[in-house]
Amino acid sequence: INAEYMGDFLARYIAHTQQRYTQSGGMRPFGVSTLIGGFDVTGRPQLFHTDPTGVYSSWKANATGRNSSTVREYLEKNHKDDMDRDATLKLTIRALLEVVESGSKNIEVLVMSKGQAEFLEEAALSELATKIEKEKEEEEQKKKGSSK
Repeated sequence: INAEYMGDFLARYIAHTQQRYTQSGGMRPFGVSTLIGGFDVTGRPQLFHTDPTGVYSSWKANATGRNSSTVREYLEKNHKDDMDRDATLKLTIRALLEVVESGSKNIEVLVMSKGQAEFLEEAALSELATKIEKEKEEEEQKKKGSSK
């Protein structure tokens, strides 16, 4: 398999397996959606989503799970193709804070770059979440100030 298509192949394989069990047994034993991230040979990020019915699709940004539609809508409105690592990380955390209670305590972020993947440390995540919350408060104050 050409490495450039590995993410697509993996997503297709998982979706096909989910669909096969749905079709033959009339039930969905997997019952999960998956997000599969990786890179093609040029270093371009890839993100695929599969669902229990066997459907898979490619995305630039996505979410799965409870309240995923709210997160997805936020990402659709605010994602830009030319975002750097910091802007992407900030967008991701801000999108998650739209639906997660108690700040960064219930968030885990895996940062992937070609050849490595690491979880964002709790202190860095908390600092970024606090900064984002402060920015949101400032934006709300500006809106209140301009509406008077």
